[in-house]
Amino acid sequence: MILFRLYDTLTRAYNKIMEVMQSGRRLLGTYFRVAFYGQGFFEEEDGKEYIYKEPKLTGLSEISQRLLALYGDKFGPENVRIIQDSNKVNPKELDGKFAYVQVTFVKPYFEEKEAPEQKTDFEKCHNIGRFVFETPYTLSGKKHGGVEEQCKRRTVLTTSNTFPYVKKRVEVASERHVDLRPVDVAIDEMRARTAELTKLCSPREVDMIQLQLKLQGCVSVQVNAGPMAYARAFLDDSKPNQSISKKAKELKDIFRTCLAQFRYIGKRSIGRVQDTWASKLFSSDRKSQTMPAMRCNRASMRSVVTKLRQEESSALGIITIIIIILIIIPITILILIILILTIIFLIIILIIIIIMD
Repeated sequence: MILFRLYDTLTRAYNKIMEVMQSGRRLLGTYFRVAFYGQGFFEEEDGKEYIYKEPKLTGLSEISQRLLALYGDKFGPENVRIIQDSNKVNPKELDGKFAYVQVTFVKPYFEEKEAPEQKTDFEKCHNIGRFVFETPYTLSGKKHGGVEEQCKRRTVLTTSNTFPYVKKRVEVASERHVDLRPVDVAIDEMRARTAELTKLCSPREVDMIQLQLKLQGCVSVQVNAGPMAYARAFLDDSKPNQSISKKAKELKDIFRTCLAQFRYIGKRSIGRVQDTWASKLFSSDRKSQTMPAMRCNRASMRSVVTKLRQEESSALGIITIIIIILIIIPITILILIILILTIIFLIIILIIIIIMD
């Protein structure tokens, strides 16, 4: 009996693990970079940066308000300021009358050769000591611009100890910066979106709600630059640019991968149920003035939906014929045989009755 209970407990534990792995909803933690500025307040911690580990659902505003309340009680609410800009802070430009706390959301960082090895959410959050955040900028000085001028600075932080740790914060030991040119930003964004689509379509049961939201974000982009904007900016043959020729080839390869992913999604996941979503997408396109790529490709998207519907109808026709051949025809023959045998049986009975009389 004890052995039975042990096996039952193990079975339920493994079932729970499989459920969490398939749903991807394991809450393992989220991370923030927190920097302190103000010699008169923080003393030896002035200018130091830490990585804070918080519960998974903690938002940037929540931890900012908590730190504001914590140091407000210590130094006085009127003496504490929160900096939520991720740009590098110059202490000389700050007012020495205030204590400044800079809070930035960061993600665990893995090199390209390391990322495939981090298979599960647990492995992605265990024994990690490098974190990354990105800061957009343009050469003209603005923070945001068109896709042809939008650059990005990627900052990689290395901590003195790895998480999980006995403390909820670990000091940053070093940092390095990588500047991405506009074409590099396009490659990075397209690679990230392709990876997200691949991840959403990898389970046996696809979450159609999440997939629809992700596809809508890829196709009918209203705020961020979409694939068509990247294609016009960097893959237009009428605007030759030798400095990005190699990068343009890499971007083309990513576009091919993304298109292959779209075809796979169409064959696997899009059916009659998604026609309503597609219609809504077309109708919203008529109202929007920020989606020229969608308007240009409306006819091609409708033709794709029509083709998928025709393929589905032909497949249903073939399945119907197979059902008729394998099930209905044998059943009909069996019924006919039974009727013939019944008639023969009745005739024999009648003959016997006549002979007896």
